Amino acid sequence: MNKTVLPAAALLGLVSGNAKAGTEPIPPYTNLLLFASTTTPSPPGSTGLGPLGAVGGLTSGPITFVAPSTGTLVATVDDCCLVGDRYQVFLDGVSLGFTSPEPVSGPTLSTGTFTAPLTGGASYTFNVNDQLLSYLGHPWLFGGTAGTSFSPAAFYLTLVDVQPTPIPTPEPGPLGLLGSALLGLGLFRRSRKSR
Repeated sequence: MNKTVLPAAALLGLVSGNAKAGTEPIPPYTNLLLFASTTTPSPPGSTGLGPLGAVGGLTSGPITFVAPSTGTLVATVDDCCLVGDRYQVFLDGVSLGFTSPEPVSGPTLSTGTFTAPLTGGASYTFNVNDQLLSYLGHPWLFGGTAGTSFSPAAFYLTLVDVQPTPIPTPEPGPLGLLGSALLGLGLFRRSRKSR
């Protein structure tokens, strides 16, 4: 699998570019490599933090972007390297949830997909916390003990799409009936006038 490594600041250009407002979804951008660290504060509202406190935020800081269209943000967070990290995802300071809980000694990397409504032209802040980083050297909630090799933690952010909100299209049947009724009404009125 090809991995594209981009700094978090590049997300701004990716999200606000290549889309016509209200008409097309943003093309998918996959595998943006981001980092969380014990030297970076966790976002306000982070929950489930351990003995090391409010650490585990993005090393590059929160990511701000402008939604090119009204629709739904679909983002996937995939742990890249060491089994056990668990990420909490935020949009505008509101938690969208956590990636899957995994034990440090387990076989599976943590992953999660998150969605949130967006308004075209509005500015948003995307943020992530690695919950495990506040437990380094201590028993992890989901099994095992994480060592210092877990910081910084790397993960991939996939922006699947900003899907425009669909505009409902009327069914052809009811439109045909309405057209026939209007035509009939017009003919009826015309025949009454000619009498």
